[in-house]
Amino acid sequence: SKSEGTKAYKAKNYQEAFKCYSNGVTMLAAIEPNQGDKAIVEDLLFALYKNQAAAGLHVGELGVVLKACNKVLEHDSFDVKSLYRRGMVYYRQDQADLAMKDWKQVLRLDPDNDDAKKMLRKLDEDATKAEEMKKRMFKGIESKKAKGEADTTPTKLAAEKLPIRMVVLNLYGTLVQINKKLTPSPLLGLLQDAEVDPDRFRPVIDVLLTQNFGTHEQICEAIPQVSASAAEKFSKGVEQEVASVSLLPGVLEALSALRDAGYGLCLAANTLSPYASVVQQLGLDEYFAAVFLSCEVGVLKPQAGMYQLVLTKLGLKAGEVLWCGDNRAQDVAPPERLGMDAVHFNGKDFPNGAAAVCSHLNVALS
Repeated sequence: SKSEGTKAYKAKNYQEAFKCYSNGVTMLAAIEPNQGDKAIVEDLLFALYKNQAAAGLHVGELGVVLKACNKVLEHDSFDVKSLYRRGMVYYRQDQADLAMKDWKQVLRLDPDNDDAKKMLRKLDEDATKAEEMKKRMFKGIESKKAKGEADTTPTKLAAEKLPIRMVVLNLYGTLVQINKKLTPSPLLGLLQDAEVDPDRFRPVIDVLLTQNFGTHEQICEAIPQVSASAAEKFSKGVEQEVASVSLLPGVLEALSALRDAGYGLCLAANTLSPYASVVQQLGLDEYFAAVFLSCEVGVLKPQAGMYQLVLTKLGLKAGEVLWCGDNRAQDVAPPERLGMDAVHFNGKDFPNGAAAVCSHLNVALS
């Protein structure tokens, strides 16, 4: 995967390079090497993380890039390239202070780094433009005051109490359910059949959830030592679960009520790529202004990047968003830390998450 990725990268086929490096990361993350090979495997894994980050920046996979850079920096906090690339992620996510911190660290380690110097100058230019805009705004305010006109500029306190404009909902367990759920799940069963160390299940699953696989076979190929019988079992299990997915009672009625009340609707969920098809199959895509699935955007809840991505792409402030889902660790605590409102859907008081939001916002259901 590494050599194929490097060949594609040199040919400027960054999407293919990113795919090759990501497959390599997934495969190595699933290996539990013996003591003698551990250092070799770790060196190759960190090299793949670096290459994955380089290609990921070209194709906009910011969540994956951030995760890859953090992995490298946990191992080597002085890795200049990872610091620079992480800074680029922060910059694109409008987190200028974090970008500046990383790029200044780059220059401490490599004072002649032209890329970091260039981006720090860009930050200064951005700050200057923002200050000029602020001055023009306040100049207009002072002009109004001189003429005795009312100042309608929102105060800081008012900005913190913005009206909700967008409702963000989770998918599985909040709007839809798997009626023929397998135990263990097809993915967990696949990892068990491949004899992946149970301690590595979580990191492997996290990587798989952020990849947009075109087929079931590609998922199996990303995991080493998957037998033909295990791959077939996985494929049939996924098909069975996806075919059994249905809307929770009253979902479309509740979504319609929210939309008719003037609220924008957005979907944000951690989803293995074969399970994403239900959004269109069940007609949910017609209700949402935007859909953010981990397999498509390359970032997971509860990583901060998912919530920041939603705000940035939709051009919203945190106070304008209400986040709802059935997982407190993903759908309540993280968005609340960022200043959003949040509703936990527990499946007891309301038939679906959208209905719980209707109750929270005092939207009547017909």
